Amino acid sequence: MNRLIIITGAMGVGKSTVAKLIKEELNVPVIHHDWLRRFHLDENWTQASFKEADMAFDNIVHIAKNYFSHDYPVVVIDFLYLDWIKKLESLFPGVDIRIFTLTVNDNAELERRVLSERDSGWTLTNESIKINHSFDAAPVLENEVKFDTTELTARQTADRILKELNQ
Repeated sequence: MNRLIIITGAMGVGKSTVAKLIKEELNVPVIHHDWLRRFHLDENWTQASFKEADMAFDNIVHIAKNYFSHDYPVVVIDFLYLDWIKKLESLFPGVDIRIFTLTVNDNAELERRVLSERDSGWTLTNESIKINHSFDAAPVLENEVKFDTTELTARQTADRILKELNQ
């Protein structure tokens, strides 16, 4: 059975770093939503819109389906919007979907992470904090595990996800 691993949360919680560690551990492909968006966004994301974000989501779906059609049993995706996560079940029937939501329960720590040595170009700390709170407050979905990564390293977070996947 194919497995789709979703790493989600606000900007700055560690999605990309954790996805990279899982990729290295499991030797699986990782699709980053933000990387697809950078094909047409400028460095400061000034022309970001829901339309182009939706287009990137459609591309993610096509890429993941292509990997599955070429016998890759596991695909990891990191992206943001809860509404998209809810669409995945209908888009990937018969695929085991596991969702790992990362949050940071300290606004100053999240701000520090957003403004640190990240390569996404995203620097809107207030927006990250707002989105982080929305993920934290959202009800837990089926097949979802939430992790507060405030005190965890990326390696510790990846190890917790890998442990969950093995249960």
